[in-house]
Amino acid sequence: EESKRTPLLRWTLLALCPPAGLTILFFLLRRNRAAMNFWVFRVAAPVEQSLGRFWGQFPFSVAEVLTGLALAGLLLWLGRTVVLAVRQQDGRHTPRRLAALAAALLWLWAGLCWSWNAVYYADPFTQRSGLDVEPYDVQRLAAVTRWFAQRAAALEEEMPRDGEGHAQLPEDCFSRGTAVYAGLEQEFPFLHLDSPAVKPLLCSKLQSA
Repeated sequence: EESKRTPLLRWTLLALCPPAGLTILFFLLRRNRAAMNFWVFRVAAPVEQSLGRFWGQFPFSVAEVLTGLALAGLLLWLGRTVVLAVRQQDGRHTPRRLAALAAALLWLWAGLCWSWNAVYYADPFTQRSGLDVEPYDVQRLAAVTRWFAQRAAALEEEMPRDGEGHAQLPEDCFSRGTAVYAGLEQEFPFLHLDSPAVKPLLCSKLQSA
């Protein structure tokens, strides 16, 4: 039995190497603007847009479902590890199960680094758009904030509501969602993309809590 456990533990530890290597590589390259630009704009963005168009065929948020399944799977694995460790009382399999859990978490972290965090190290919007970046005093920022607040208050009166004050969204709000940024795309052509269908989130109330 000991000879069987050793290869399993060895393979589990080896499973930690790829995500660990990808994470280390990200932290080594994140300050390299050329590398990050190539990855974000030439690799990650096209892949994400292709996935968005594919997942857009489903009537629900696939990313939300996958996230829920991943979290549920990790919690079940952790719970099973604790239960088996208590029942067996020797903990011989616990290191292998914890190593497998660590490998899964490390893969998630590596994916987050390369798919999300990398964007913060690529060329920012101001540089790509050619907008002038300059410091602004507090008074000017306050004036802009007041303007947005006044516009939001004025438009709030146009929002239809039911008897309890809940907003009533128009039936075509999701179909019109792909055209929300049409004006910005005309102003800044590099923002243009074939937007997939807009879909509601099942856990939107939980995320807004």
